[in-house]
Amino acid sequence: MATTILVGITPSLLGPAGLLFLILSSSGRLSRLTLMQNTIIVTFIALGLEFVQLIPRSGILARVHYTFDWLDIIASCISVCGGYFVVRFILKKKGNDHDSPK
Repeated sequence: MATTILVGITPSLLGPAGLLFLILSSSGRLSRLTLMQNTIIVTFIALGLEFVQLIPRSGILARVHYTFDWLDIIASCISVCGGYFVVRFILKKKGNDHDSPK
């Protein structure tokens, strides 16, 4: 049972933090935002992807089985928070202040 739950929430644990790291490592428009602004954007994306599973689908997409689970919502929030604190720790250790706009 615990293994099944862990396998089910692993994408929600790894995905949002990975997206946050990816955004912060790029040199695009989003990299100019503060760490908190990027974290909020990633949170909206992660939770939006979870809640979009509740929208009814028609046609060929009706046959695709999506499973909405509150554990995925919790895992996404834990992932974003964990990613935020890891990045904040790394930046403080480097002496950077990424919470202020560039």
